[in-house]
Amino acid sequence: MAAVSLIAVLAFGAILVISYWHAIVGSIKKRQLLWQLPSVPYTAYPIIGHVYLFPKKTNEFFKFVADTLADITHNLKLRMAVVWLGPLPCIFVVHPDAAEVILRSSKHMEKTFLYRFMHPWLGTGLLTSSGEKWKTRRKLITPSFHFNILQDFLDVMNEQAGKMSTKIAEQFKPGENVDLGRKVTLCALDIICETAMGQTVNAQEDTENEYVKCLHRLVAPNQIFLCFCDLFPDNSLSNVCEKPTIQFFSNTL
Repeated sequence: MAAVSLIAVLAFGAILVISYWHAIVGSIKKRQLLWQLPSVPYTAYPIIGHVYLFPKKTNEFFKFVADTLADITHNLKLRMAVVWLGPLPCIFVVHPDAAEVILRSSKHMEKTFLYRFMHPWLGTGLLTSSGEKWKTRRKLITPSFHFNILQDFLDVMNEQAGKMSTKIAEQFKPGENVDLGRKVTLCALDIICETAMGQTVNAQEDTENEYVKCLHRLVAPNQIFLCFCDLFPDNSLSNVCEKPTIQFFSNTL
């Protein structure tokens, strides 16, 4: 009986290896290429990678990223470096020549798997799609960003940017470190709603707006890990944000 069970397990394992052989070989080749790239000068442990270096407080995360980039650029004199988020590689590109090679490429257009967690919330449009679908959407929207059209929106952009600058000047002292992430998000939301939808949202004034709260939850660094709660659909981040999103667009369109 034990021999039969062992044979069954071995047969099942063999079937899995054969079925995913190309994926396994491809993954091994990618890992070999990644190990040839320079890494930050800290030990990447199995399973956790460099995650142990991350600050415990969310508001310190962007300072950590900025310090890491400065270290790669000025101290290590590198054009790029790998930071391991657990088993996942994150390549920090810090030199314009290296960035140009990537940005000019028409082949490497697949987005990271993290975008998939937003599919139930945002669908597969320009922001979240890849490949041919992204190219088609990009061509359709390109005329909307013609220079002459954007000129008509300068007044709105300047007005909202002025509001953001005023709020920053009121809330922070000279020389103090400022996390501009939330400020720029609200400013951009005001601009896109007024220019593209013709509606004034006042996101910079009404920071308690449910839709604004959802945006903050989705872009917060610690939510990268909480996105895995999408394995439980009733409590997923996408579903939590779905109702405010529908309500928001119903009121503005």
